[in-house]
Amino acid sequence: MKSTFSGGLTHTTPFPNVLIDEVMPRLKDTQWRILCVVVRQTLGWYDDVSGLRKDRDWLTRSQLKARTGRNSEAIATAIDSLVKCGYIITQNRQGVLLRAPQERRKNHGRIYYGLTGYWRNQIGLSEYRKSEQLPILEGSTFRVNSRKTKHVTDRKPNTTKETETKEIQVDNRASTIISPEVISFIENFQLLAQEYRTKPDVTLSPNEHERLVRWLQKTEKGNQAITLQKYFCSDWISIVQQNYSLHAFANICSILRID
Repeated sequence: MKSTFSGGLTHTTPFPNVLIDEVMPRLKDTQWRILCVVVRQTLGWYDDVSGLRKDRDWLTRSQLKARTGRNSEAIATAIDSLVKCGYIITQNRQGVLLRAPQERRKNHGRIYYGLTGYWRNQIGLSEYRKSEQLPILEGSTFRVNSRKTKHVTDRKPNTTKETETKEIQVDNRASTIISPEVISFIENFQLLAQEYRTKPDVTLSPNEHERLVRWLQKTEKGNQAITLQKYFCSDWISIVQQNYSLHAFANICSILRID
């Protein structure tokens, strides 16, 4: 492996601004140290085979202790929190996700660490190892639901998020446009849902769509990401009963505190 460099700076790791600006203030000390090590061991290196930045790296418990300066108990607790909150993934050699502490303890081989697909997407890294990809959620068409809905247009092939719009005919008289910004948010919503092994409904009523638009307009992207993570970590009855649906998120996003 070779270390990355840019602009004449050698032995330098590109560190995403969003992790420093938005994530660091919300993590405990050991959690942040482990996240830094994971970033160093992935974004700080190129994969000799693919030529891309590494998406995972094998780290032993002794390496984590040496590089964070923390004991095994603190490291185990921090890893569990980072995995549960969707910051990092842990895998075995074959790429099977080790989501629970007992799964990691029972694993007798190497454990690989990397950023989740959601955060790789946030920092502009869309390439993943096949072993890290999860199945595409069923019903992934983005649509706005209404009792009077007559027709929903399908997504046109080869369109981009910047140019794409969607229309819904409501009672053959009115239409609601879903903006590229909302479409992009729903894609992130589904991507993070996959990390939490849930398949939420992503339909919205026209009123919920407008509520979500207003929230996106007044909320910075970094805070949007943090709110999404808190949402999928939540055990609120109103959210659980609706299976973490986008409908539930649209109605509760404005009261989810991110501090």
